[in-house]
Amino acid sequence: MVSLTQDQKHTIERLVKNFTANLLGNRNPKEMCFNVCYPLSIHLSNHRIRNSIESGWFKSRSNPHYWLALGDIENTIIDPTIRQFDESLPSVFIGSKTDSYEDHPKVFFNDIYDAWQEPFLNFGCVQHPALGSIIKSDIKAQLNLHIRAATILNNEIAIRNKMKTREELALEEKYFEVIYKAVLKYFEHRESLVDPLLYADYQNLFLKAKTQINLATTNKPVN
Repeated sequence: MVSLTQDQKHTIERLVKNFTANLLGNRNPKEMCFNVCYPLSIHLSNHRIRNSIESGWFKSRSNPHYWLALGDIENTIIDPTIRQFDESLPSVFIGSKTDSYEDHPKVFFNDIYDAWQEPFLNFGCVQHPALGSIIKSDIKAQLNLHIRAATILNNEIAIRNKMKTREELALEEKYFEVIYKAVLKYFEHRESLVDPLLYADYQNLFLKAKTQINLATTNKPVN
């Protein structure tokens, strides 16, 4: 492990701020930490910045929270939604992990992933099995956030790091699996939730989702 240099911090800060600004605009990121951290993790991996999603609490166990840890930098985290707890704070925190962050020792990525996708795909909220709290989803905000995120990530595919690890590729694949399912489901049942300014991006994702389904059907082994 090495320490974070000022040049590295500047580069990471620029990537994180630009990406999260595209996703959130000026809105308060309340209860959107995992929704932001998941695609942000993929975005950073595309730029050869190793990272992992961490879960736990912020200052109090009444505040379940998610942030990113930098894989090659000692004790350094990225919190892209810290402003949800105090709007006077900067939009992004990058620095040493403080006592305000308490890790949850029993939560694994698959637990978080399942707790995220279920309300997203079912237009509601769900009891978080590990953190013991309700994850409430602003469905409209969540859908439009992921239309923006998935569009950016799709545009990066041609230039992304060709040396991504198997774990990073799996994380990306699982993300798009949910996004494409959601796009198809919302197209059929809740299309009115899509921001009109994002409709062209939404249609492009819909076509990609249909292509993925057709490929999966074509490649499905015959018994």
